[in-house]
Amino acid sequence: MESDPSSILPPLELKAGANGIFGKIPKFDKNKVYKVHCKKVMSNDKVTEIVPQNQDFMIPSLEPNTQYSVQYGMQEGEDYLWSSSVDVTTYLAKTKKITERYDPLLAELRAFSLDDRVCSLGLNHVNILLIGRVGAGKSSLICTIHSIFEGAPNVTIAPFGASSTSFTPKFRKIPSKFNPHIWFLDIFGMDGNNLEGILDPLLTGRLKEGHKKGDPVTDLDPPSLAEQVHVVILVVEQQTLSQDSEVNCLLQLLTQIRAYGLPTLIVLTKMDTLAVSPMPEIKPSDLTDHYAVLERIKVAKDKLKSQEIYPFINCAEIYLDDDTSRAQQALEILQRALRFSMDFIKDSKIIIEIRSENHPLCSIRVDSLKMNLSSIREEIERTINVPFYFVDKSSKCVDLQEVTKLKVTDICTGH
Repeated sequence: MESDPSSILPPLELKAGANGIFGKIPKFDKNKVYKVHCKKVMSNDKVTEIVPQNQDFMIPSLEPNTQYSVQYGMQEGEDYLWSSSVDVTTYLAKTKKITERYDPLLAELRAFSLDDRVCSLGLNHVNILLIGRVGAGKSSLICTIHSIFEGAPNVTIAPFGASSTSFTPKFRKIPSKFNPHIWFLDIFGMDGNNLEGILDPLLTGRLKEGHKKGDPVTDLDPPSLAEQVHVVILVVEQQTLSQDSEVNCLLQLLTQIRAYGLPTLIVLTKMDTLAVSPMPEIKPSDLTDHYAVLERIKVAKDKLKSQEIYPFINCAEIYLDDDTSRAQQALEILQRALRFSMDFIKDSKIIIEIRSENHPLCSIRVDSLKMNLSSIREEIERTINVPFYFVDKSSKCVDLQEVTKLKVTDICTGH
């Protein structure tokens, strides 16, 4: 049975979100059973009953222009102790306006796609690699971006937390839930020389998904434009810029990445830790003009020899409330990464290796996106003075007009 509502329990903590209202139960006891009731004020009709498994919950899809109240109860024996009701009308009004600042950017990123010429090379998504030290905030950034698109906290797509050991135990390829053409590559954090020996197969797309830290690098996949990294986001804790040994390690890593022609963005995380007493707290909205932030960006540009520096404040829980600055910054980082990735792909060249029963193995380097298949064929024929036809991975002819024994056996990429 349920007792009459009363104010025995402290009231809920509520925040407006893009897809609903988020609540937090204060003093949550995991050994207790809770219920959350959402009711229409005028009729007292119960609209939603939620049985949360932890202190956080979400009330989705409430009708506009309708007054609601929310309260929660905690089971004690056969009864429930109840909190006072909280009017959610003001929170509901905020949900309409909460994403106005970045709605166009959300729409642009949801609509991102690859053109037909890129798809003809077997590439239907871009690969964004996040790399950095243990605990720098790589997985946190992935979760932040997904939380923004979903309008609700998502801390499961790439587990993260504060620890001296990596929360990412193995190499993962994460298709984004908001756009099938965007994939994130999440690798365990740099720790000493644990990336030594795997950086080349990682960047060229030959490292198998599921590779764990310390595993031998064997049984590599063949290189391909579709599987290789197209842009790198190097995640750096801003405080490590004060450590010469760490800066040297980062510079060495950047030099190795740049040798592959890969565009690289540097995201400076934990910018809020710049604030020391009596300096006021640094908030996401301060990142564009705070003097300490601007000075840190200048230091990063100088020490890491890069102009692509983006400050960011990590977060453990993504509530899209009044301050949308963090969401705007995360989306702009993704937008920039996608533009860089497309520049890289369009500037890529493919090496087509050709084998024939009557000819030795030879290769030709061609512009992948500035030549159609017919032009590529003509270029190869001029090089080897023999007509040929293209075959796909299953060895079925794509062009049956010129059937000879000469076939394209492999395609790899290079700059």
